[in-house]
Amino acid sequence: MAKDNKVTEVKFDGSEWFNLFKNKELLQKNYKGKYTRDQIKAIAQKISNDVKKKKGYEHSTFKVTLKYPNGRYYSGKSAPVGDRVNLFKMGQFYDDDHAKYWDEPDHFREFSLYINKKGNI
Repeated sequence: MAKDNKVTEVKFDGSEWFNLFKNKELLQKNYKGKYTRDQIKAIAQKISNDVKKKKGYEHSTFKVTLKYPNGRYYSGKSAPVGDRVNLFKMGQFYDDDHAKYWDEPDHFREFSLYINKKGNI
């Protein structure tokens, strides 16, 4: 049971994305484990920055979706690669009366990253 409470170790390399792109305009990669918001932001920012440096990908856009405990996926705003990564936060989306019923989770079991080579996700 203690293993279930351990946050997933973060290991990532933005170069893995380029092998996945081959002839694709939109790429989605799913992550499962136990990740904190800070870990997700670090992973996403590193990959976004790496993609920005790759010739032919400079105008790509990037988006992150988080799977909340209610089972639904919520995404932050898409942004050009290399820009600050936007993560969805329930309190920023709903008005104060509605947001008070939603506590931000300490960790997420799943999240997805999207890169659109041509922009506009």
